[in-house]
Amino acid sequence: MLATPEVRATLVQWWGEGVTSGGGEVDRSAIDRSAIDRSAIARIVFADPIELKRLEELLYPRIAQQRDLEIAGYEADPGIRAIILDSPKLFEAGLEAMCDAVIMVDADPRARQDRLARSRGWTPQEVEQRERQQISLDEKRAKADHVVINDSDIGSLRRTLERLLITILDDFKQRSVQRHSSQETP
Repeated sequence: MLATPEVRATLVQWWGEGVTSGGGEVDRSAIDRSAIDRSAIARIVFADPIELKRLEELLYPRIAQQRDLEIAGYEADPGIRAIILDSPKLFEAGLEAMCDAVIMVDADPRARQDRLARSRGWTPQEVEQRERQQISLDEKRAKADHVVINDSDIGSLRRTLERLLITILDDFKQRSVQRHSSQETP
C-alpha cells in the first residue's frame, strides 16, 4: 500500500524526502520511483500518536477497499472454504465482526522479539512501540475464540493451525447441517 503513487506522494509531502529509500539524497525526479523507507515512517509514527493516526487515516480506507475486493473474489469461488484475515489490529479495526472464528497466535515475549529481530530487524524497543499501539495481549486472548501457542518452529505452527482450521470448518459444517435439518422439520 505504501508503494502506490498517491500514498507515496502524500508521505513525501507530509514528512519529506527522508521517508524514501533515497533518504533525500536523490534528485527530485527519482523520488517518485524510490520506495518508501518503512523504518523512517515507523520512527515518525511511533514517536507521535497524532502522526500514527494520520497515517492510519490515509491507509485504512485503502486497505479496507483492497481487502473487500479480495474477499468478494474469494467468496465468488465455490472452491474456497475459508478466508483468513491476518491482522495484528483486528479488534481495533472492528474486523472481528467479519469473522466466524478468531484465532490468536501467541508466543513468549522473548521469542516474539527474537523472531522480529531476525525477520524484520526490529529492536526490542521497536517491538514494544508497536505493541503499545495495540490492545493488550491479555485482551486479545480473552476476545479470541482460539489461542494457539507458537513455541516451536514454523512447520509445527503450520500443522497446528491446519488441524485447528479443519476442526473449525467441520464444526461450521455440522452446525449448517443441523440448521438445515431443523428448518425442514415441521
